[in-house]
Amino acid sequence: MEKIKEQLKKAIECNHCFENLDIERGIVKAAQPRWIGENYFNAEQRICILMINPGDVGPKAEYSQIKSSNEFQSLIEGFKDDIVSWEDLMFFILRDMPNWGVGGKYMKLYFDHLGLALKDSAFLNIMLCSAKKLDRNGQMKNFYNQQTMQNCFELHTLSMLTELNPDVCILSGTTVWEFASRSNLRSLFPKCKFEELNHYAARGHHWYRAIDKAKIISNDLQS
Repeated sequence: MEKIKEQLKKAIECNHCFENLDIERGIVKAAQPRWIGENYFNAEQRICILMINPGDVGPKAEYSQIKSSNEFQSLIEGFKDDIVSWEDLMFFILRDMPNWGVGGKYMKLYFDHLGLALKDSAFLNIMLCSAKKLDRNGQMKNFYNQQTMQNCFELHTLSMLTELNPDVCILSGTTVWEFASRSNLRSLFPKCKFEELNHYAARGHHWYRAIDKAKIISNDLQS
């Protein structure tokens, strides 16, 4: 766990993607941790959800998102400077996860339908920073691509995933499936079982497919 903390601190200082690509940081302007349950490393089965990159934190109202983002940013900077604990970061995430996804889809997919135990599971974004880029309509939108994901993976998240050493790694979203194939994740982690699940932000019939797939994976994990 200490190596994960140290790698996160290195990532907080990193500006690689933003120096080399025409993108801007999101509201939270530093690498963000995600949930790692307090019993994860002692769990009978270590399950890690591998995702793309961070979205916005806080309730959906703009003022609330800015307030929550500023709070998280302050905690992240404090963690880097050794004045905020890892537990403080996890407490913020625990409090904020119900806000993620329209209608709380994040919690619904991973904990209700997939059936993960909060204390025994871990989450990791391949790209640790939130990024935005102007779209065709001149609006700043969430941005990631295979290049930014590969940059962060090579610099930071490969070592973090190695330390997490999951027994089961659930690849959440088609972008993550593609990344895993390109990066030969299955070869890098030959003892790990990989499962493919839709992203929690899936809509319409894709959302219902995600629910069905989550239930199938959940049954497999329990068998």
